[in-house]
Amino acid sequence: MKSEPTLDAAYSRALAVLRAAAPEARHYLSQNAIKMGDPVFGGMDRALKESHSNQVAQARQSHESIAAAPGVVLESLLLRSQKRSEGAAGKGWFSSGSISCHLVKTSEYDDFCGGVDFVMTFKKSDGTLLLALAVDATQGSSSQTDKLASIVNAISGGEKPKSVAYFTDPDSDMHGQLHNVPAFITALDPMHVAELELLRREKGDAALQEHPAQIVLLTQLTEQARIFAKIAPSALSKSNKLHEKYMQAQRVLSEVLGGKLSGKQWDSWAADDKAWKTLTHNLQRLDAPDASEGPIGGHSRVVMASGKLGGNPRPVLVERRKSHRIDKDLRQNPS
Repeated sequence: MKSEPTLDAAYSRALAVLRAAAPEARHYLSQNAIKMGDPVFGGMDRALKESHSNQVAQARQSHESIAAAPGVVLESLLLRSQKRSEGAAGKGWFSSGSISCHLVKTSEYDDFCGGVDFVMTFKKSDGTLLLALAVDATQGSSSQTDKLASIVNAISGGEKPKSVAYFTDPDSDMHGQLHNVPAFITALDPMHVAELELLRREKGDAALQEHPAQIVLLTQLTEQARIFAKIAPSALSKSNKLHEKYMQAQRVLSEVLGGKLSGKQWDSWAADDKAWKTLTHNLQRLDAPDASEGPIGGHSRVVMASGKLGGNPRPVLVERRKSHRIDKDLRQNPS
């Protein structure tokens, strides 16, 4: 009887931490975001850019609301985790071995209006581009199903695949638009986003580098790639090549995840994360649809033999005693 109010109180404290952290997070993201007014986009149609600016102005209020704070902080944490390691091969949450990842924070237009928070690029040590992904970092589970449905509809031909209107590659002179980019989401519950933010606040960005959150997020991306590759119809591959792109994403992400799991044991973390559970449940429904639950995004075509998530390296996690650090820190830092 007492556990529920305690959980609600801890959740409220987590939200308080995230709301307090949101202004700094927004400033950090703005500093690192692609600017629509960058001279490299000078050749873009003037009327189109003006239209984009008007759409951004209309969408800005909802993205700067208090309710958006957890998502904003999660974005800043993801960017910090990778930015610190840029230039170091195999370093960062989404890099391993000879594969390096860059997180490019998108423009306000692509973020607010296109639903793409980051373009995630993977390259070999010699600079060869292997893959580019459009990633939407989300918190909580309420909006997750809709976002996943949008991706599934794009894969099955019901909607247009993701495009990025403003892109610059930090390692080359490549800039302009990206079309038919394979889309993904990452998700963490606000409680765990608050835990990561408190860790960063206490010990700095370096404390994030070896955090097992990277295994959780890489597992999410790898499972999406595996399942999306299976449901992408080959009939559409000639026009947008999404099937091939998701297959390539599965190969690259599996190699990165496998490299991190090889020879290392990671602490169990976020096993009770509600957002991750929701994402896992939705992916299982795509892997082996249950007619009683209804389709996701109208998708009901593919039925596979196993409803289990699999086919890729799975995290081998070392169980640890349940930590009360978050609740303690939230009591000490209520704002």
